[in-house]
Amino acid sequence: MYRVLIAECEHIHNKVLFDCINDSLLQFKPYGKEGEPLPWSRKNRRLKPTDDFSVNEIFEIVKHDLFRWAITQAGTLPRREFVYRGVFDEELFSEIREKKLVAMLGREMVETEPRWLNYEFEQAQVKIDLSDNILEILVTECI
Repeated sequence: MYRVLIAECEHIHNKVLFDCINDSLLQFKPYGKEGEPLPWSRKNRRLKPTDDFSVNEIFEIVKHDLFRWAITQAGTLPRREFVYRGVFDEELFSEIREKKLVAMLGREMVETEPRWLNYEFEQAQVKIDLSDNILEILVTECI
């Protein structure tokens, strides 16, 4: 039973690392993390300027990103530091965990704020919904 639990924890850990590495590698795609613009987009179709990174440089950048993310320790697990006079200090543990989560969420907010409202996508979605409604009204009138 214990080996199964350890194997499951290791699997989850490896999946998290894999996802983090993939997320970090997205910055080296031709259109960046946002991907290619939609066909009807009026945005520039220019590829982002790419610096010719060597594989070693890409590896170092990805490694730096992983360390930067890992340093937050937002998912901190109980450790010996939280034991005071033989008793686990739940309040200290919760306080530290909350501070680290707040710091991580704050940094995430700053990094992702420009993508919160993609007006171009919203505008396209309204146009599609409106055309669907008009088509439905015209079909019912014809019937």
